[in-house]
Amino acid sequence: MQVKQATEAAAGSKAKDGDDQEMTTPSPPAGEDAKEDVNMARKISNLCTCIYQHGSDRQKTRAMLCHIYHHAIHDRFLEARDLLLMSHLQETIPVTGDISTMILFNRTMVNLGLSAFRLGKFWDAHQCLADICSGRARELLAQGVSAWKNPRSRKAEKRRQIPYHQHINLDLLERHAISSAPCF
Repeated sequence: MQVKQATEAAAGSKAKDGDDQEMTTPSPPAGEDAKEDVNMARKISNLCTCIYQHGSDRQKTRAMLCHIYHHAIHDRFLEARDLLLMSHLQETIPVTGDISTMILFNRTMVNLGLSAFRLGKFWDAHQCLADICSGRARELLAQGVSAWKNPRSRKAEKRRQIPYHQHINLDLLERHAISSAPCF
């Protein structure tokens, strides 16, 4: 229910602003790249707004996660964090039981943590990365199969695997988590 309220609030504010709203970045690229970056952010925002208004609850949740992910990979940490906190996804995802959405949530949290680290927000980075870097990162991010599982669950887990070109470097992830731990 909280996701629905947050998505409706986000959709309502985006619909009021229309196409005149621009996304902010900490250090925008110069020239044509800046225009392209703003246009892409606007397109993503418009697509998510359409899903927030017309999609099912699962689609709204996944669209919100993708929207947060997009902000995080473009170093718009504050916008991503605000969307995450406004939607209360961190409270509702564990009870949904949808494994693919949980994987997307974990990948989103990792990219949010990496974004915070790149911007020098080490405490925030540690808070985002601490749960994932608890020793099962490969499994939580769907980048590897656990060897101790039975054959049936192992097959199901293999089908959920993320393609190699979309993997997040686990060594980099662990270094960022360890580096940000003593900083606060």
